[in-house]
Amino acid sequence: MSQLTKHALVDSFKKLLKKKPLKKITVSDITSECGINRMTFYYHFKDIYDLVEWEFSDKFRAALGEIGNYDTWQRAYLQVYLMVLDEKDFIQRIFPSMELSNIEKFLFKSARELIVRAIDTFPESLQLSKEDKLFISEFYQYAMVGTFLNWISGGMTEDPVQIVDRFSLMAQGTLPRSIKQFANKKTEE
Repeated sequence: MSQLTKHALVDSFKKLLKKKPLKKITVSDITSECGINRMTFYYHFKDIYDLVEWEFSDKFRAALGEIGNYDTWQRAYLQVYLMVLDEKDFIQRIFPSMELSNIEKFLFKSARELIVRAIDTFPESLQLSKEDKLFISEFYQYAMVGTFLNWISGGMTEDPVQIVDRFSLMAQGTLPRSIKQFANKKTEE
């Protein structure tokens, strides 16, 4: 029941967002549109920005699905682009009003999860120190998130398949090589 209520609140918020900007929407507006009381809203979310972050998290979890190996992280990355493209109207309405640091924090966490899972599929990853694995994952997550945010702020006009294909071409050569080089450095010490 809790998930249904959250989704109903998000749907009401999205309807309102088509009529007025984010900064003009109140919790009362959302609860009136949804037909529930304000306390129910606050039971589920601390504020409207929390609702938006939950919607992103929910959609991202669905898009990421099961990332089992090095090959599937690329499909998951594409699914995130396609999900955002599917929600283009919503994203373009909220993106300018959202505090970028909250969005970035969430995106970095999601990207780190993708990259760490990809790194862990290589046998050499067992030889990496925690710090080295973190360094490698941070390098790629900054590239992923930066590319993604640039795509959104540019109006989401470039084909996501091309973006992910380009990113994959770079990562296919450099990620395995980076893991091996860090592992070799560890064994030489």
